[in-house]
Amino acid sequence: MSNISRPDVPVDGTLETESESVAALEHVTAEYDDGPSACTMYPRNCTDHEIATHWITAEKGSYVDLSEMR
Repeated sequence: MSNISRPDVPVDGTLETESESVAALEHVTAEYDDGPSACTMYPRNCTDHEIATHWITAEKGSYVDLSEMR
């Protein structure tokens, strides 16, 4: 996950249209042989510089279905 290509974000970091949601997320899933799989989520409109601090990772088993929590 250290080298992520971001073709959806222009070099200047702006969105293509103003109607794109700021809260929209992208994700990368990593599967490990020696540990649980992990999904890292980050805002779609992050610049390459911002992505280093604008992310959250959830390991398999640490999340639940939303409908089960209602």
